[in-house]
Amino acid sequence: MNERKYKKIYEKLKCVEDINRISKAYSVNTGAISNILHQKTVRNVRKYHSRIVNKAPALVRSWKRGDTILKLASKNNFPPVLLASIMLKEMGYKSKTVVKNPDVLEDKRLRYELIKAIEVDFCFSPRAHSVQSGQGRMGEDLIHEWLEHCDLEFITESDMSKEPNTKTPDFLLSEPYKVDGIDVRWIESKAVFADEKEHNRYQLKQFSFYEDLYGPGMEQGGYRNMELNDFLKEKGTDEKLSQLIMLFSEQAGVIKEGFLSARGAADTKNVYGETQMALDKWADEVLIDALRESRLVRWIATEEQPDIIEVDGAINQFGVTIDPLDGSSLIDVNLAVGTIVGLYPGHVLEPGNTMVGALYILYGPLTTLTYTTGTGVHEFVMGEDGRFTLMQENLTIPDGKIYAPGALRKDYLPYHKQFIEKLESEGYKLRFSGSFVADVHQILHKGGLFTYPAFAGKDSGKLRLLFEGTPMGKMVVEAGGAISNGRGNLLDVKPSSVSDRTPIYVGGKREIALIESLVKGSGT
Repeated sequence: MNERKYKKIYEKLKCVEDINRISKAYSVNTGAISNILHQKTVRNVRKYHSRIVNKAPALVRSWKRGDTILKLASKNNFPPVLLASIMLKEMGYKSKTVVKNPDVLEDKRLRYELIKAIEVDFCFSPRAHSVQSGQGRMGEDLIHEWLEHCDLEFITESDMSKEPNTKTPDFLLSEPYKVDGIDVRWIESKAVFADEKEHNRYQLKQFSFYEDLYGPGMEQGGYRNMELNDFLKEKGTDEKLSQLIMLFSEQAGVIKEGFLSARGAADTKNVYGETQMALDKWADEVLIDALRESRLVRWIATEEQPDIIEVDGAINQFGVTIDPLDGSSLIDVNLAVGTIVGLYPGHVLEPGNTMVGALYILYGPLTTLTYTTGTGVHEFVMGEDGRFTLMQENLTIPDGKIYAPGALRKDYLPYHKQFIEKLESEGYKLRFSGSFVADVHQILHKGGLFTYPAFAGKDSGKLRLLFEGTPMGKMVVEAGGAISNGRGNLLDVKPSSVSDRTPIYVGGKREIALIESLVKGSGT
């Protein structure tokens, strides 16, 4: 966008609720608008931070009289998480520790309000920080690829951090490289550079230091508001596979709109003998009809159909497995549900390690699409126009202490009981919603483990190998995690039919190694 448009948007943008309206008015995607709001918020924080710190005692008194953290944040036009941090410090807490893990708070009201503040703060919450860090890494990755393409020798900021200099650019070239007639010695990546004042601040405080130390350099800035289709092209994704991923992305809006109309239970049962929800059947029909019309796949297997469907006149040999609406029983209580898809090069009755990709669409406060084709795991968010824009590239599962356990505790088998007790003794927190896709999404972002094990009377467990286990397992494995049935890699298992069930342990490698050692030691 040009400077004039940027300044108009900056002036009119006041809060998160303005993003979609301004996006439509100025034909700028929501990611870019969100980024400008982030800039404006950060600048206001710099301007008013000391004033809020001085008001901390009064803020705490107001809170004790009944004002909520969100109300106080709104009154003072200050980000909720930062305001909460200042108040927590005034109350004697270590604010950084508490914001990262609100569960340590014994005060139930304070814990609840902090969690709410974290949920709504798009700028200073731990989740927002993770996304912003990811954007920074994107820019660095692009520069890294460009330098290697040009066959230039360089050292990175992490290499230089061992040296005594306290400030170092992201990349220092071994030899000058001529760019626009200037011999460049260093390159710095910045996620945002639409703001002239922000640019000048860096120029004065940071870049002049680099120039004095190393000589001329250059900055590479810009927020990657990349839509899904463009991102697939940039990643060199097979064109036919890209078309298939885009087809599923286009159905997300249709299914989301259906939540308002197709509710309740149908009078039929699926292949597993379970009563089908009206939305399950409807979403299943939406996806099957779209796939048949497109002829992009030859085989379709869904959780709602008893047999594999072969598409007449298919133009590709792909096979897909679909859980049309995982967690659909939770829709009536407004919890997150999702669509899970496995992508195969051919027939679907093959091990998960033969998949060419997987994706899931999560319908929550945001509608997100997360996919992998073997070149990282990438997350996109749906805008009001129905298009998906890059939210986070190259997701990796972090170390975390969350566990989401299915099955009744009284039915745990001995090795599984020992496993859960071990996690609990190490301080793992239970987080289980009953929506498999939502729970695994949480583990992917926060670390830890999801499990629905074998249990008394059900050696094969409850979850489906084809429709839940292998596609979500593919996602987590590509993000640096692991999936197991307790005895080995679930992606190595060849299904015998579409109705196969399996015990599932999915999450961090450490947790998976622990359960496999316990199962092996049990001799079962």
